[in-house]
Amino acid sequence: ELDNREISLLIWGAVFVAWALSVPTVREGLGPVLRSLVTPAISVPIVLMVGYVCGIVLVLRRVGWWDSSDAKDTALWLIGFAFLSLFETPQISRNPARLKTVVLEVIGLAVFIEFIMNLFVMRLWLELLLIPTLTSVGLLLAVAEHKREHARTARFLRTIQSIVGLGVLLFVVIQLTT
Repeated sequence: ELDNREISLLIWGAVFVAWALSVPTVREGLGPVLRSLVTPAISVPIVLMVGYVCGIVLVLRRVGWWDSSDAKDTALWLIGFAFLSLFETPQISRNPARLKTVVLEVIGLAVFIEFIMNLFVMRLWLELLLIPTLTSVGLLLAVAEHKREHARTARFLRTIQSIVGLGVLLFVVIQLTT
């Protein structure tokens, strides 16, 4: 069963895909992107990663630590954290010490987000408002952090993220206590 956050993500995802497909240059570039996904340099690591996750799921299911009710969370983890971590491979191959950092980031971030953010989901209208707002702040922050002249903007955007994060944490604490 989908919660309000997941419904909101699906709605905004559908809006984004519809908008992107309405742009002629995006439609023209879609073919080459899809063709590049089937090249061995990209498809083999993705297939190996999915196979590895399926193997882990089978082992966990065998020992009783995974069942079909975990499928949604497993898929979200695979699409989100695991797939994005795959892009860290070039940095890890250049700097093997980076592997420890990536593993700690993935495990720590996944556990924290799953535990805190999903304890209580907000009303659908609020989730529909927060998702594009926080996405915009995150994208702007990513751009601002790459240029020294935007340091003040980056600091301001990190402050916004902190305030929203504290607000969500406060919401969760209030929900827990009531």
